[in-house]
Amino acid sequence: SALFNFQSLLSVLLLLICTCTYLRSLFPSIVDRNKTGMLGLFWKFARVAFLHFVVVVSSSLSLLVKSAFFVSPISNQATRVSDTPMYEQHTDLPSSFSSS
Repeated sequence: SALFNFQSLLSVLLLLICTCTYLRSLFPSIVDRNKTGMLGLFWKFARVAFLHFVVVVSSSLSLLVKSAFFVSPISNQATRVSDTPMYEQHTDLPSSFSSS
């Protein structure tokens, strides 16, 4: 579903960039050794964060503010407490448990 929603796609890319940068700070020799191929994507994402850190940080902070303070209508509908019943009445209880 992250492919169809721009905000979700942006958050996945930002998390990937930040994760690759963190992994490069922990294991620089492993990440720098693989600059080509499929593992080279980790180096490229870490390099993007290193060269354009102002854009990455500002995008991450704006995404944080948007997701923290501006709730989308879909998630607001799903978490409404007033729509969920406190308990359901069970009709399959034996007659000794009924209050009539």
